[in-house]
Amino acid sequence: MEDRVGELINGDYGDLHRSVLQFLISVKSIEFEELYVVFVKLVIGCLLDSSDEQTSDQDSHLRDLLAQSRPEVPGLNTECLVKTIVLINRQLSALDFEIVETLAQDDEKNINVSFVNTKSSASVKLSTGYTEKEIEIINQLIDRMFEDPIDDEDNLTYSLKHSDALNLAKQNTNTITDSQNFINGLEASGWIDTVKGKYTLSARALAELKSYIIGKFDVLSAENLRGTVSLCHGCNEIITMGYRCPTSSCYIRFHEHCRDLFVKSHRIEQCPGNDCDASLDNMTSFY
Repeated sequence: MEDRVGELINGDYGDLHRSVLQFLISVKSIEFEELYVVFVKLVIGCLLDSSDEQTSDQDSHLRDLLAQSRPEVPGLNTECLVKTIVLINRQLSALDFEIVETLAQDDEKNINVSFVNTKSSASVKLSTGYTEKEIEIINQLIDRMFEDPIDDEDNLTYSLKHSDALNLAKQNTNTITDSQNFINGLEASGWIDTVKGKYTLSARALAELKSYIIGKFDVLSAENLRGTVSLCHGCNEIITMGYRCPTSSCYIRFHEHCRDLFVKSHRIEQCPGNDCDASLDNMTSFY
């Protein structure tokens, strides 16, 4: 069986790759561990579809595996899924789509896999399934999150209170009920998450809208202290929840796990910002 699995994984783009892609298109975003379970079952399905007289003895065992909630197949591991995604992305590159893996901001063990549109226009990314007015609401929500993330008390936040999000939505809807239903729909479809009672962009949204957000609002850095988009100093991805340097004028931000890894690998506890001597132990959390 391992030989058959190897041929399937190391072969050309085929039914397995199309099945994985179709699944990701349908769910848009999923945790890597959950995707791997689906991947194993898709592999089993492909093996059953390609069975013949020489492999028929394995079919009964494969069907038993398919009935299990988390089946294990000899010769199959997470690296096989990664290799499959790489080959799918080669096919997608000319179509402005990509399957991306992003580390969850609040959990170093949680990797999200998302099917995203790589075009820079937010309107293009959001056009499917949303009216012009609804796209305008989404753009306004993003603007409110990223235009001025520092409040009057010098707190950094890339999230919105429920009431603020509803008020924005109400400008382009008929009733408060319509507004709530629309916001609920954004959350159900994976564009926004609720974190500590506030709305923030989801991992999928950050992955898909990364180029748009950076292009519109500019990145906060040593060269551009007026930028409003924060990047994690560890992984260089957009960060909307994590830790900021206690020096208000400093641009350094970290996810918690990225900060811990930085301290461990560099063996320093001083902020890496230019001319900053603050301690990383004193960083302030934000969300």
